[in-house]
Amino acid sequence: MTRTETKQVAKLASNDASLRRRRKSVLTCPRCGHTSLVDGDWEVVIRQQGTEVRCPDCYDLLTRRLRFDD
Repeated sequence: MTRTETKQVAKLASNDASLRRRRKSVLTCPRCGHTSLVDGDWEVVIRQQGTEVRCPDCYDLLTRRLRFDD
């Protein structure tokens, strides 16, 4: 492998890693397409059964984390 090819492979790997980091930090509502950072403007609703994360625009449920008491 030549020096130029090695640099190109390193650059592609670096770009791929940065894209993966960005994709993991953003949520998109499947219903209306609202997009925000994970800790952005999502509605967090705490209920007795657990925590829900809802879209601030259409109030669709994105995720629910159930609470298990010991």
